[in-house]
Amino acid sequence: TGERECAARFDEKPWLTDLERFKGQRPGRWVIGQADEPSATTAEASKEAVAFAVSEIMPLIAHDAGAGPGLDMAFAAERVSAALTSGRYVTDRFACRFERPYGNVYHEAILVDASPKNLKALAAEASALRKQAVRSRLGTAGSLAGLVASIVVIYLVANSLTKGYFAGVLRT
Repeated sequence: TGERECAARFDEKPWLTDLERFKGQRPGRWVIGQADEPSATTAEASKEAVAFAVSEIMPLIAHDAGAGPGLDMAFAAERVSAALTSGRYVTDRFACRFERPYGNVYHEAILVDASPKNLKALAAEASALRKQAVRSRLGTAGSLAGLVASIVVIYLVANSLTKGYFAGVLRT
């Protein structure tokens, strides 16, 4: 096997080596996000860790956070992913680089505070942003309809005012 270079030692990350013991020392709801396979880049490793955490968090949001029928779960998953990518609710991070004969590979794990308070905040944020997006689309559609109606009215008025002018030109 090759060399490995990690941002921290395993014994500095008790949540990574023994989650149950960690939960006993720090009560709360914790989710670990980490990829099953090594990644080609650090960015890919981070993205996969976040994606795994999102897949663990979404059922919790659906069950615990009072996600009603109005919550678009796909949109909520995008918002959770954005929040975790920006570091919100991520309590700790573990990154590691492994040197292999074929090149470096990377692994990352994140510890997410998935407390009911945080899940409700994520669900509320996703719901509010979704409603805002729908209102924005409706406003755009209304503006477009108003513009089309204005153009039609202007055309009809211009046509009635110039009907005699064009009729003579067309008959010759």
